Amino acid sequence: MAALFIGEWVSTKTRAMVPSIFVTALIFIIGFWTIFPEKYRRASDVWLKLCQCLCTAIIGASRYYHEYS
Repeated sequence: MAALFIGEWVSTKTRAMVPSIFVTALIFIIGFWTIFPEKYRRASDVWLKLCQCLCTAIIGASRYYHEYS
């Protein structure tokens, strides 16, 4: 919530010259590289596996494995 608040605050102060989603994304990227605990970084691997499963379902298993493995 703090990242979203900071993003909205920056967007308001700059009159939307800097989008709030851009600031929020930067905070999350910097946070994952530096200050967020290790357990959040490990938990984010779950989303990668979920995305791979969804790609497999959408594209088709044989085509997916042929292209990306």
